[in-house]
Amino acid sequence: SIPLLSSLLLPPLPRLPSSSPFRPRSLSFHSGLLLLARALKGVELNMLEPEVPLGGVVSGGSGRSGGGVGGRGGKKAEVTPLLKRRRKAKLTWRTKLLYGMGGLGYYGGNLLVGFFFQTYLLEVARLDPVYVGLVLLFGQVTDIITTPLIGKISDNFSSSFGRRRPFMFAAAIPYSILYFLSWNVFFSEQVSLFTYVSVMFVLWNSLGNVISVPFNALAPDLSDGYDEATELINVRIFMEIAFGVIVAFVQSLLIELFHDPDTAEPDYRKGYFTATIVFGSVFLFFPMISSFFLKERRRSAKEMADDTQSGILDNIKDLIATFNSRNYVMLMITYLCIWTAIALIQNNLFLLVKYALDRENMFLYLIAEVQVMAAVFAVVWSQVTKVAGKRWTFVIGTSQLILVLIAFFFLDETTPVWILFICAGVAGASLSVGMLIPYTMLPDIIDEDEYVNYVRREGSFYSLIVLLQKIGLATALASSSWILGASGYLAPEPNDPNPDSQPPSAVQALKIICGPVAITLVLLSIIPMFFYRLDKKRVQEFQSKLVERKIALTANPENSNDNVGIFNIDEVWS
Repeated sequence: SIPLLSSLLLPPLPRLPSSSPFRPRSLSFHSGLLLLARALKGVELNMLEPEVPLGGVVSGGSGRSGGGVGGRGGKKAEVTPLLKRRRKAKLTWRTKLLYGMGGLGYYGGNLLVGFFFQTYLLEVARLDPVYVGLVLLFGQVTDIITTPLIGKISDNFSSSFGRRRPFMFAAAIPYSILYFLSWNVFFSEQVSLFTYVSVMFVLWNSLGNVISVPFNALAPDLSDGYDEATELINVRIFMEIAFGVIVAFVQSLLIELFHDPDTAEPDYRKGYFTATIVFGSVFLFFPMISSFFLKERRRSAKEMADDTQSGILDNIKDLIATFNSRNYVMLMITYLCIWTAIALIQNNLFLLVKYALDRENMFLYLIAEVQVMAAVFAVVWSQVTKVAGKRWTFVIGTSQLILVLIAFFFLDETTPVWILFICAGVAGASLSVGMLIPYTMLPDIIDEDEYVNYVRREGSFYSLIVLLQKIGLATALASSSWILGASGYLAPEPNDPNPDSQPPSAVQALKIICGPVAITLVLLSIIPMFFYRLDKKRVQEFQSKLVERKIALTANPENSNDNVGIFNIDEVWS
């Protein structure tokens, strides 16, 4: 009578496909028990999604039905947060937008540093190119320590607010303050100026890692499966690139907003001061809003106990163990090379347009087109991945980038404007591949690693990827500054009658950096993709087996540690 009464008060069960393990003759048996449990115990026992494997969900049962909750001769399966998570609906747009918002402040700050910071130090702060290279190198090299450290700390951290979000929330205010201080100098003597900028830039980079590493590691917790992880990253990358369009355009306007009353030349010092106030305030809110409203996956008591028992040696072993994955090693090489190439182009594009093309007044529109095309093609490439797969999408997109970089080497002040805009559009469309595809591959590797090693190490994997990004930035920023200094670059004097000219050797150095050097790096990023072996089918197999394993461990927790660390290395590297 209780199931009959409950059936009148509760929503009906969904129609089951023919492939469902619940066979027709036992359907009423399961329906009654599910409704009974919901009515008496208040437990939410919704039917599992058909595509999720159900072998091992519950044991026992009647006939060949595969068993049921409390079935004959079976063991009652406990409803865990894991199962509830696997049964939930697809990611909501609210979650996608909140997650995408969390990285906007960090992305915007790095974008402006990539496009403008070297130029600011050279031409506004008037720091020697050798010192500029050292500043940019120090700011990134310190991340070798801070990035993996923050990844492991966030992996092992536990609070009622989650393990990732507290870091994002706490670092938001000091991150914005240090961003402002890094762009406003109060010294003119070279050594004092170098010391001040180095300290501020190192601290700002470290606070950026406190936001970016936990933020990146949130993606696997928020998504459920290959398609959801890819979609979540796609939304995030699109939001970041679209935000980059606005940031780069507004920055270009603000730095030329003020003019010297005597010479009518732009007063860049006042312009940069205004821009840092505006963006320092804007960057503050994104991580705070995202971390406050996002909800992390609840971790089991066993997961938290395992983390609290891990020491420094265990953390180091975890970081080293990430290199056991061949696919991850291939992705690391690809990401390091492509991001270094992107950083070289970003870092020197303004100087190339100003001195090699003599089109400084066009930079505002060229950079806007690059960012707009990158945002548009982030959507296009995400659709291409569904047909061609991630690695072939990467190869196609970066091959187009090589053609544009070849053109960069031959452009000069006589080049028609329409050719410049074509090159900028194709460059933007191609650059979005380098930013999008590697990040969408990482959740797949994390699932593979969990399947093989029985542990999830999102923080370790994402911290190393962020570290590679920093190494690429350090290499690009420092080397390009030193190359410019060695080639005879001259900082414009305040009353220079011809401030837009440089020695031919400096102009040629800019072309080589954005041409042959960047092309070589892009080619090196493509080669590892031919050895990358994770595709959609294989990832879904891992995820399917992970679901079966976790559900089985839920029913038999005493066997949870039987196979930890035991895996077939040939299967992983095949």
